[in-house]
Amino acid sequence: MLPSKLESVKALLLVAALTLCAGCSSGSDSQSQQAAPTPSPTHAAGRAFAIFGIYGRPEGARVTPPALSSYGINESSGELTPTSTLTLHEAYFPANMIVDSSGTFAFADLSNTTNVFVYRISPANGTLTPVPGSPFSGASSPTGLAIAGKFLYTTNFSDNSISVFSIAPGTGKLARVAGSPFKAGDAPSGIAIDPAGKFLYVANNYSNNISAYSIDATTGALKQIAASPIAAGTKPQGIGFDRTGKFVYATNYNGGNLSEYAFDANTGELTPAAGSPLATCGHPEGIQAHPTLNRLYVECSSAIAVYDIDASTGALTAIAGSPFKASSGSQNAAMDPAGHFLYRTNSALSDVAISRIDPSSGALTPIKGSPFALPYTPDFIVVADER
Repeated sequence: MLPSKLESVKALLLVAALTLCAGCSSGSDSQSQQAAPTPSPTHAAGRAFAIFGIYGRPEGARVTPPALSSYGINESSGELTPTSTLTLHEAYFPANMIVDSSGTFAFADLSNTTNVFVYRISPANGTLTPVPGSPFSGASSPTGLAIAGKFLYTTNFSDNSISVFSIAPGTGKLARVAGSPFKAGDAPSGIAIDPAGKFLYVANNYSNNISAYSIDATTGALKQIAASPIAAGTKPQGIGFDRTGKFVYATNYNGGNLSEYAFDANTGELTPAAGSPLATCGHPEGIQAHPTLNRLYVECSSAIAVYDIDASTGALTAIAGSPFKASSGSQNAAMDPAGHFLYRTNSALSDVAISRIDPSSGALTPIKGSPFALPYTPDFIVVADER
C-alpha cells in the first residue's frame, strides 16, 4: 500500500502525468496549479498519455488535460505519496524531463513545440512552479536532455541538431548560446555527458552512429572531435556512462544489443570494447548506472537486464536472474538517489512497478503490492534529489 503520509521522505519523484480532474479547463493557454488527486490505497500516480496526439485522454464528454505530478519517496519502503500536480495546457504532451544536480530546477520537453519548459522545484513538497519567462524557444521537437554545469543541451530529433542553452544561476532562465543549434547525425536521440563536463555524446537513431563533441567550458559551444562519428549498432537510442565515467554504453533498439566503449578522458575518443556489441533483452532503450555500485541497468520493452561492470575493462556480465521480467508496454525507469529502488512506468497497463535493488547482487525484487494500478497512464519518471 502507498502510505497516507510521508515517512523519512527526502527525495521527490516527478512523474509526467495526465491527471483526472473534474472541471479542468481544456482550452486555457495558461498552466494552473491544483491539488493532487487522492489515489486509492493501492495507487501510485503517473501520466496518462494520449496515443493519438497531444490533447490528453477523452473522459466522457471532456478531455483530461496533461499534467506533471510530484510524489514523495519513502526511503525505507520505496513507496510513493502524492504531493502536488501541475496541470498543463491541453496542447502539451509531456515527453521528457531532466532535473539539475541541486534538485532546484526541472527542464521539460513538452512535445510538439520548439520550446523548453523550466520549473522551480519546491524542496518541501516537490511542487513545480514555472520560472518567469518559461517556456524558452530555441529547440526543435527536443527528445534528449542533458546538463553540464551551467549549460543545458537538447537533441532535436526532427532537424538533426543539438540546441545549447545557458542556465541563469538562481533563476533557471535559459538563453540560447552563440552558434546553437549544432549539427548532429540523423535523428539524434539519447544524449550523455562525461562526469567532468568536457565531452558530449549523441546516439543518432537513423544513421546508426554516435556523434562526439568537446564542450567549451566558457560558452557551452560544441565542436565535433576528430574521431566523430563513431559506429554503433542498429537504431541506437539510449547512451550513458558507468558511474566511474570510464566507459560508455549505447542501446541498439533494433539490434537487441549494447555497444560498449572505453572512454578517453583526454581526447573524448570512444574505443569499442572486445566482444561489442553484447546481446541483451529485446528492444533496449534506456540505461541506468547504479549511483554507488559498478552495475548497469538496461530498460527493454518487457524486461530489465542487469549487469556487473568490470572495473578494469568495462566488460558486462549479466547477474543471476537477469533479465528481470517487466510488463509489456513499460516506458522507462528511474532510481531513487541512494540506488535502493527502481521505478518503472507502464503505459499499456497504467501502472508503476517498484522494485527493491539488492545491495549485494543487484537483483530486482518487487515490493509488496507492486505494480500499483493508476487511474491514468504514466509516461516518464525522473527523480529530484532534495537531500
